[in-house]
Amino acid sequence: MRTPTSPLIRVSAVAVLLASVALAGPAEIYGRPLRGLTLVRVAEILRDPKALGARAFRIGGRCERTSEGALTVRDAEAVIALEAIGFAVPENAVGAQIAAEGRIGAEEKRNPVRFLADGVEVAR
Repeated sequence: MRTPTSPLIRVSAVAVLLASVALAGPAEIYGRPLRGLTLVRVAEILRDPKALGARAFRIGGRCERTSEGALTVRDAEAVIALEAIGFAVPENAVGAQIAAEGRIGAEEKRNPVRFLADGVEVAR
């Protein structure tokens, strides 16, 4: 049986939703605009980076900076190094939620698994 919802509750819920969207503001885009590629969890990438091959995909999470100054993306489970290809991610993106599209970079001694981003979207 469905319980009736008062009009005041419905109007309040809509007002809260609209206010949260307005406060979020527009996302900032750096590099190429994102294309809506498939989201891959960072833990999945780190588990088997070669399984992804050279295909492009999306990662998302909080932008952080290591003690050495490198950018990283932390999702709920893991952290991966982030390299912007052909553009710079601004310093004020650190601490913000970001989405990045690109591919896995070739392994190097200093950074065995890293994400090479073609585009980044920063949401504050």
